[in-house]
Amino acid sequence: AASPVADPAAEIIAIADRAMTEMSLRAVLLTVTVNGEELVTHAAGESMTGIPATADMHFRNGAVAITYMSTLLLTLVDDGTVALDDTIDQWLADLPDSDRVTLKMLANMTAGYPDFVPNLEFQDTFFGDPFRAWTPEDLIAYSLDQPRRFAPGENWDYSHSNYVILGLALEAATGQALADLLRERILDPLGLTETAS
Repeated sequence: AASPVADPAAEIIAIADRAMTEMSLRAVLLTVTVNGEELVTHAAGESMTGIPATADMHFRNGAVAITYMSTLLLTLVDDGTVALDDTIDQWLADLPDSDRVTLKMLANMTAGYPDFVPNLEFQDTFFGDPFRAWTPEDLIAYSLDQPRRFAPGENWDYSHSNYVILGLALEAATGQALADLLRERILDPLGLTETAS
């Protein structure tokens, strides 16, 4: 058995500090709980140049949001609002192959819409203005500027575009804003009060 650490909070902070140095991290935010009790909360580094990181800051949860979105879709399937095999042409008729792309294909990334993230024009614009507020239509346009990866249902490709399109379809199907749907059906029930969509 490992010997007990004299000051576990200090050791955790030391691990974080070493990680910052060894991994060239700009900032670290952490909270460690043991049996529901907070052991340590710590922030180090800068969130942006000249702005110290603080423990009350937030950060992107990134691809975790895909789980929120797919779970949202399944709750809407469960209550009969939509079906997995619904094609998106009833909500987004202007998209290519909308009469062949289903909600399920968007969720499991088999719709064939190219990911907007690797698009070089998108990257140039993003890095030129990292705080820009993107509309779903902006992001979809970058996706559609690229050739289709494959016909709907023919293959699989990781694509953020699928989830942007899925969000628009779910908004149209329910008549509710995506942020409200996520708050009502996913974030609030899970007690994720510090998570924003």
